[in-house]
Amino acid sequence: MKSPTLEQLIFLSFLTHHNVPKIHALLGLMSKQGGLFIFELPDFSKEVVDNCLEKARHSIAMMEANGVEAIPYYSNRYPAALQLIDDFPPVLYVKGSTNWKPNLAAVVGPRDCSASADEKTVLVTRALIEQGFGIVSGLALGVDTIAHEVAVDQGVYTLAVLPGPLDSIYPPQNKELSARILDHGGTLVSELPFGLPLTKHRFLERNRLTTAFSNVVLPIEWREKGGTYKTIKHALKQGKTLLLPQFPTEASAENAIQKLEQQQQRRSMGQLMIARTMEELKEQLSQLFGK
Repeated sequence: MKSPTLEQLIFLSFLTHHNVPKIHALLGLMSKQGGLFIFELPDFSKEVVDNCLEKARHSIAMMEANGVEAIPYYSNRYPAALQLIDDFPPVLYVKGSTNWKPNLAAVVGPRDCSASADEKTVLVTRALIEQGFGIVSGLALGVDTIAHEVAVDQGVYTLAVLPGPLDSIYPPQNKELSARILDHGGTLVSELPFGLPLTKHRFLERNRLTTAFSNVVLPIEWREKGGTYKTIKHALKQGKTLLLPQFPTEASAENAIQKLEQQQQRRSMGQLMIARTMEELKEQLSQLFGK
């Protein structure tokens, strides 16, 4: 069966307020009539449908004018790593390089990280770069910002996964950093088209893409039930290698680590490793990825 058009996919984002499970369900209802692919939309009025279609067309025009590429899930330019997750974005919006790197590491952590986490982020990111990894993060303040900056400063590829559309860089404090990422051959991506608002739940939804792009995920600092903890759970669910740099040892994280180990063993999810020193982290990376 022929794939839906880009306009249809973006239309569905506006229609469902970018509810990915709903979009996937509607795609499953797609039917062929008279050579056109029509969606069964019994729950939406003609006025709503027409309005969303107009928004989709305007969004496409604005993205083209601003150098943003919209890549549908069936394109051979769509990242293979995202096709492996159940809730893959129907369209990925990209600015910058689409030469997707095969070896990427996600460096993640809270916005309000501690001073020791700042230093650890620099050390861990440099260690990853020494092992030949590009760096993935979310362009947020704190750990994300430091990881991107280290990569840019060392001339290494970095991929920023934004929570909102690429027409409005978030946080605004990192607009200059986003430009530097592009200037140094990096990439900005989002699953939202121009014109959709950034809402609170988008931050957590973004995290599944950060982990999906990555071969290994390294949480620098985290709290149970926080956003970084949810990123950890995404990594394990997706079968990723999760490497926890626990130096210095954080007593507050030990109970949460034990719970993660139990969950990982019980559900056979991903691979969970703990590094107690920087030397141990480098050794584990070398054993896992062969450099």
